[in-house]
Amino acid sequence: MAAIVRATDAAAKGAMVEVAELRIGSGLGGRGFAILTGARTDVEAAAEIATQSLAGRNVTLCHSIISNVHEQFAERLEESSRFFGRK
Repeated sequence: MAAIVRATDAAAKGAMVEVAELRIGSGLGGRGFAILTGARTDVEAAAEIATQSLAGRNVTLCHSIISNVHEQFAERLEESSRFFGRK
């Protein structure tokens, strides 16, 4: 769980992205995930920074970049952000 926090922190500080969601632990089998939003090039840079932040550690970081997110998914992210007190 600490790895996803470290990677997300590094990505958010090192690239022009917004952390739309960060989930850790509960119901995820001790794992976590983060959703970062921004321009594609910024998200790509954030993914690289996150990967580098965990270099040499015995953890696995998997990432996917989704371009042109479906409108319903984007609305769901916005709802989630409001629920967690963001935006």
